[in-house]
Order: sequence, then C-alpha cells, then structure tokens
Amino acid sequence: MGSGEAGGDATGRSPRDWCDRAAALLDAGRPDAALDAARAAADRDPASEWAHRLLSLAQERLGRPAGAAAEEALRLAPGSWAGRLRLASALRRLPGRWEEAAAQAELARRFAPEEPGPLVLLADLDLLRGDHVRAGRRYREALDLDPGHPQARVNLGLASLRWEPPRAHHDPAWPVDPRATGRARRALEVWSRQVRLLVAVATAAIAAAALAFDAGAAPARLGGPAVLVALAALTVRQARRAGAWAWVPAMLRRDPWLGAAVVGALVSVLAFTGWLTLALAPIGLPVLTLAVLALPGAGVGALWVGLGGIALLGWPVLAAVRVLAGIWRGRPLYALAAFTEAAGHAAPPPAPSLETPS
Repeated sequence: MGSGEAGGDATGRSPRDWCDRAAALLDAGRPDAALDAARAAADRDPASEWAHRLLSLAQERLGRPAGAAAEEALRLAPGSWAGRLRLASALRRLPGRWEEAAAQAELARRFAPEEPGPLVLLADLDLLRGDHVRAGRRYREALDLDPGHPQARVNLGLASLRWEPPRAHHDPAWPVDPRATGRARRALEVWSRQVRLLVAVATAAIAAAALAFDAGAAPARLGGPAVLVALAALTVRQARRAGAWAWVPAMLRRDPWLGAAVVGALVSVLAFTGWLTLALAPIGLPVLTLAVLALPGAGVGALWVGLGGIALLGWPVLAAVRVLAGIWRGRPLYALAAFTEAAGHAAPPPAPSLETPS
C-alpha cells in the first residue's frame, strides 16, 4: 500500500479520506461518484493499492473495463488476497481470460483460507458455467466460514434451482466474444420459430383445402413447393446473420433447449416433406384420406397422419415439455429455505476484498 495518510489537497482530504469516501459511495449505490473519488485518491497517491482496487470496482459496476486498474492494484501489492480477488472479478468479464480469473480466485483462497469471499467468487464462476453441484458445495463451504453471508445463501438457492444464466448457450470460458455467440443464438432461435410456424400453418392449410373442398392433391401440389422455397429462403437469411458457426455445435450441447428447438425445426421440415411426398404419390390424397378413415391402423395412411401430426404439433409439444421440465427443476424447497435465511440476516459490513484496505 502507498502512503495513504499523506498528500492532502486543498479540500483537506488525504488519499485515504478519498478512499473512504469512494467506499462509502459504493455502499450507497453511487458508482459514478465513487469513481471520481477513487480517481482522486489514485491521483494523489499512485502507490495506493486500495485506491486502484476501488477504482476497478467502480468501473466494473458502471459496466466499464476494470482490468487495468485491478492489475495495477495487484502489481502494487502482489501478496494481497483482496487484490487477487478484485482482479479475478474483473477478468471474468473479459473474453478469453476466464481461466486466469479462476486461477486468481484460487490463489486468493489459498492466501486467505479464513475468508469467504474467494470461495463465493469461485462458486459464482461455477454457477455461471452451469456446474451447479460444485457451486453448491463451495457456497456451503463459504457459509461454514460466515453463516450470515447473504450472497452465498442467495446463490446457494439459485444453484439448488439449477439456475440458468442469461447466456445459457455461452460458456464464459470460451475465448470468443459473447456478443458473437449471442447473434448466432438469436439467428437460430428466430429460424427455428419461423420454420416451425410456417410448417404448421402450411400443413393445416393444405390439409383443410384438400379435405374441406375436396380438392385432392392440388393444394399439396401447388402450395407444397412454395412452402419449401420459403423454408430455404428463411434458412439462407438466418444463416447469413448467425456467424460464429464454429461455436454452434458447442452452443447446442450447452443449451439443451436451444438444441431441442433447432432439432425440432429440422424434424418438422423432414416430416412436412415426407407428408407432401405421400400426398403427391400416385395413391393420391383422396385414397390416403379413405385409408385413414376406414383403417386408421393402415400403414401408409397412419404414416401420413403421423407425419402431419409432427409437422402441426411439434411446436406446442416442445413448449409443454419445457414448462413441465421447469416445474420439476432442481430442489425448490431447499432453495426456498436458503432464500428465507438470506432475507433473515442483516446486511453485512462492507466486504474487505472490495471496499477496505487489505
């Protein structure tokens, strides 16, 4: 740490006074004013590790790059567990530096095994990557050190619910900008919704025209190719918007619901194509209709109905499955207990890792 007490200015405040003011402003939820106070402290005492740590935290809360200030704080005090924890928190937000962030947090834990902060940050990293089991274990270890730690209790509840981060498709450890994978995810989601909707509407319209107006295979012969062309156009359009194709397979594995939506759209297209093929086969739609009405178990007729059902009902079935899966997700009673206990504890004093000198 630097001189701290020396170097007062015209206002009568020393660098330490400015740090105290920055910490108080951060506690009050005013990171913009805290940033100015931390800059004043760092300007008056460039060797103050605490000032640079506060500067980094204020930048982070304002959504600005905070790594440089955190690295400077650690350079000034390489043995500071609080400095390593601050750097870890700043680095986790930078693409390609996730592993370094985890390493710094682990070093902070080794430097200060009696402090819950490093364990909580390590658990947060696990939670953001979807490792709910390890995150829950680390939150419980942190609560053994500090039973009143509200962040550990709340996030333990989230881990128990198997909470999904806003970017469930993106692994924070990937060396790719999350905005790139976000664009790919949006393109895939829009494509899957548009494809399933178009297939469902086209199936219903063609079947209704054929059966209600006794038009035979004419609606399928006229409308079917037009629908397939529209599907191809939708696919090309969204493929151009996606980008980040190298990461798409991993995105689909990481986010099962995104994968299910994409697979469901592909299955709908295949079912619709097969449905059209049977309708336009020599047997014709009228014969298929009679077969379905007379012998529901007949091979070709049943297949035609099944393919049409997949094309028409794939979307609502997937939505229903997702709702049911959400109802039974995780351990809701255990999570509720964790949330209740967190609410029952008074707010803790400012965390040493962020707002007080080490």
